[in-house]
Amino acid sequence: MYPFLTESNRRDLREQLYTAYVQRGDNDNETDNKEVAARIAKLRAERAQLMGYESHAHFVLEERMLKTPAEVYDLLMQLWKPALERAKVEVADMQAVVDAEGGDFEIAAWDWWQYSEKVRVAKYDLDEAALKPYLSLDNVLNGVFATTNKLWGLTFTEIFDINLYHPDARVWEVKDKDGSHLGIFIGDYFTRSNKRGGAWMSSFRGQSNLDGSQRPIVVNVCNFPAPVGDDPALLSFGNVTTLFHEFGHAMHGILTNVTYGSMAGTSGPRDLA
Repeated sequence: MYPFLTESNRRDLREQLYTAYVQRGDNDNETDNKEVAARIAKLRAERAQLMGYESHAHFVLEERMLKTPAEVYDLLMQLWKPALERAKVEVADMQAVVDAEGGDFEIAAWDWWQYSEKVRVAKYDLDEAALKPYLSLDNVLNGVFATTNKLWGLTFTEIFDINLYHPDARVWEVKDKDGSHLGIFIGDYFTRSNKRGGAWMSSFRGQSNLDGSQRPIVVNVCNFPAPVGDDPALLSFGNVTTLFHEFGHAMHGILTNVTYGSMAGTSGPRDLA
């Protein structure tokens, strides 16, 4: 979706795509989810009360650093106010580009990606397309592996004789700095018709020390544009950020060392809210 919102000059189609995306599940038809969402909220509130908590928010914050909804809102407002001021500046910059081009409209949500890119080019001489030749998937993977090696001494060795669930998926053995086996990392990076959107980390097998040492099998799934022909897969800067983000979750899953599998990796308590 985002490449289209960035590149398409058809504002009407950008609006159509963006609106359809943000209103999915909220169209008063057979796929409408409002009643489901309301029932989930009701059941969460009932569970919290049964457990002796004032609300669902109080219940889930029990194992977080911030213990009350008031503390969460206080943190959010500390972020919200400066973020809002910055957003106003960025909207003004984008509106100036619209006006300079003779556009007779105010910046809307579906314009943000295209005009923020134009602002980057105009103000900072930064053309994201010019970065892509340097950001092939293999280059970025080499970079993230090198970063991990520098931080923790880990090494990644690609394995080619394992049949995975799809030809696009790749697999690496991860070893600790002493050469011992830490886990298996799978990267499934390209979009395809039967893959849901977004990016995520998951585990085919979690880590546990309850009945001997069981090391994890972790996967990162993304939706980057697939390579065409013999050309390498080129990533946008946003794609690179996503890859590093999801790889951080993968490292959480790989480096975890707990007795009970239910607490391994990202299943443990979160830091904040």
